[in-house]
Amino acid sequence: MQNRINRLENLVLSLMGSGSPAMNPATAAALVAGATSPSTTTDEPSQLTPSHDNKETGAEDADLQQVERSIGVLKVHNDRQFYASEAHWWTILSDIAEVKRYFLEHQKQYDEQVEKVKIHKRGQPAAAVSLLFRGAPTTDQATLLSNFPQKPMADKLMHRHFNTDGAHMQILHAPTFRRQYDIHWDHPEHTSIPWLGMCFAMMSLALESYHRAGDEPPEFRGTSRSLAIKYSDYSAQCLVTADFTQPLDFMLEALCYYFHAEYARNVDAETGLWMLAGIITRLAMRMGLQRDSAPYASCSPFRGEMRRRVWSYIRTADILLSFQCGFPNMIRSTDTDTNLPSNIHDEEFNDSSATLPPSRSMTDNTPMTFVIAHTRMIYQLGRIQELAMSLSSPSWDATQRLDEELQEIRAQLPSLMRMESAEHSSIDPPLTIMQRLALDLTYQKSRCLLHRKFMALARKDPRYFPSRKACIEACLEMLSHQSTIQAECQPGARLSSLAWSFTTSLTTHDYLLSAMIVCLDLYHTAQAESQSQTSGEGYAWALQHREVMFNAISRAVQTWESLKDQSLEAYKASSILKVMLDKLKDHQALRQQLQNNFAYTSRNDGLPPDGLVASEHSAALTLELLSSGGRLHSEVVPSAYDPKYVQDRTAVTPQPGFGQQVLPAAASTSLADGSLINSNLFGSNIMELSAANLDWVSPIVWYARGRWLTQLLRMDGMLMFRGSGSVLAS
Repeated sequence: MQNRINRLENLVLSLMGSGSPAMNPATAAALVAGATSPSTTTDEPSQLTPSHDNKETGAEDADLQQVERSIGVLKVHNDRQFYASEAHWWTILSDIAEVKRYFLEHQKQYDEQVEKVKIHKRGQPAAAVSLLFRGAPTTDQATLLSNFPQKPMADKLMHRHFNTDGAHMQILHAPTFRRQYDIHWDHPEHTSIPWLGMCFAMMSLALESYHRAGDEPPEFRGTSRSLAIKYSDYSAQCLVTADFTQPLDFMLEALCYYFHAEYARNVDAETGLWMLAGIITRLAMRMGLQRDSAPYASCSPFRGEMRRRVWSYIRTADILLSFQCGFPNMIRSTDTDTNLPSNIHDEEFNDSSATLPPSRSMTDNTPMTFVIAHTRMIYQLGRIQELAMSLSSPSWDATQRLDEELQEIRAQLPSLMRMESAEHSSIDPPLTIMQRLALDLTYQKSRCLLHRKFMALARKDPRYFPSRKACIEACLEMLSHQSTIQAECQPGARLSSLAWSFTTSLTTHDYLLSAMIVCLDLYHTAQAESQSQTSGEGYAWALQHREVMFNAISRAVQTWESLKDQSLEAYKASSILKVMLDKLKDHQALRQQLQNNFAYTSRNDGLPPDGLVASEHSAALTLELLSSGGRLHSEVVPSAYDPKYVQDRTAVTPQPGFGQQVLPAAASTSLADGSLINSNLFGSNIMELSAANLDWVSPIVWYARGRWLTQLLRMDGMLMFRGSGSVLAS
């Protein structure tokens, strides 16, 4: 496999280096066929070239054809097949040779890391395994009731659950549940099995929060995680016994709570959870939750409002899990007309209410305010995901329209939930800070997903530079949030009480995705420097932000290094990013060394110091050396000027073909201040002219090796010219 990859890459690189015109499809297919074999088991991301039959297509439409339509990556390993679309974080760097080579050469280390994580997770079944794969045994109600804890223990766990914040809290109407809970203890034999399953999952969540927060009470010390898994299994037994495919009361709520209990226990993405979300979605659709209940007289106001709450949770889970796994949403925005929940307190309505109270303003904070604000943002992420996952190339107009809608949703956030600096939020409660971070993370990853497909095109066409800028800025904000959360969740810090709620597979995915995109942009900037493609607004912006981007990646690697024994995704991410960082550091070190070599100070003769010369000029020879691996080409094109041929010193006209003098290869020349210039640094491109034959105030342009050389250093008896990558008028 490695040989095939190398042969194909060498073929492509040789064709790129030869400067040959584009091959026709038949020739390309023949060459690729010669470099691969039918037994190849990995399909790398490819592009589906849209039809160009329509000759009326405008210039912008033609450009948009270059936006890739990836079919994703399919890997066949032993008896397993893995697929991921381009939306998944680990596919972003999958086509870089150093990353592929690293994992091919470090397979043994990866296998050892798998064993480490297995040891850490020993005793924990995979997510949703009880319900979907292991086959939870059916049983009777009496057996299920016998597993229900005694009232003191159940009361303690329920109290913990209702005092722990989370998205699942919107599913229940607290006053109604408390009444049902009291009835259960009065007549347990009348309790429905789905309701029991919901309670088991609620207690599993409470036990998991004890474990992750590190505040276990004495009776659960050292056993909270194992008890959480046990109660989750009991919940699965209830769902199987009651037949979770049936549209029964409490069935959807029980499934949602079981789903959330499994999700809360896993720091890595689990395919089983995504499949379980599909089952929940299909049952919800069977129950008609995708349609708003207002027009249906048979649905009471209370039931209709609770259906809206449950549907918003299910649709949010579908969007986020699909985004995390790199698949299209199961629920499209055109499939539903269900309204958002109302911004009201639970105490303001109940199951006997004839009407619902009017929804409060979003400035009036209730437990539902954040849910509504977050759901709006998530729904917009879903619409963006539909565009990004479409098989057709994304429309630039549609992208701009969705971006405007996203900005409007953000502008409508209540002031309490808008992102504030650390100084301005120093006295805010931890829950408020957590909600702000959650909203801003959703906003930033929406921008990232919306604009990412235009990043490659933006490097060629400045019209699309705003997309590249928006995407990188969004990624840097997410990585900044990761750094902030890491610091604020340390023992004794402001968010330490909520630290466990910030470590989820969804947030991990968001950070990984943003880090990969930033790293890839740094890689392309380095490639552009190596190839002397250093013009344009995009390159200047990348240079300006390079240090910030590099530092963000370095901090992220440190974070994932600390988590790699608990998370395979953290291990893979830290490994990939370390490979890329090492490559970028090598490039940066060479660039810095070459810049230092050219950082000379001129004499006090009226010439500007080197640091005052435009950066694109002073870096020209650095870029020339980077593009050739640190070596200047040895050939010398005849100079455009020789002093004895210059007739008019106020307006020099290039006259190619004249010779030039070259310093000996090992020569060192002393400046007046005693510093030395060693011509070995310049090879044979240093040109020597007699100072007596030139007017110091005359503008001079020198042409050599296809470059305009404009920066000049005066030394005793000679003039030295340095290269610039752009043509400057004399």
